[in-house]
Amino acid sequence: MDWCRPVDRAEPFIAALGPEPAAVRWDLDGWPEVPEAGLEPISQKFAYLTLTVNSRDLYQNEPSQDHTVHVHCRDRNGDQTARVHWLAARVGGRFTGRVEQSTL
Repeated sequence: MDWCRPVDRAEPFIAALGPEPAAVRWDLDGWPEVPEAGLEPISQKFAYLTLTVNSRDLYQNEPSQDHTVHVHCRDRNGDQTARVHWLAARVGGRFTGRVEQSTL
């Protein structure tokens, strides 16, 4: 695992790994308010992304042939997927995973 590398280093990181599993995390300044999606701003403490390479889960226990982006955020309103759907739409993707809750 590695933390807070520049985003432009993701592709060389993935290429260097080959089939090996790994993860890298990006801490953000916070999640923005998105009024049209009903999303309130979220503080830096609850705003980060993790890319797992050749794995579905954060701890590389579920091997895969591709990569997974984990969106970490705290939602006080109970809709755990609204921000994920919004973010996926912003990059031309869609949410295909599962919601997991953590005590962290």
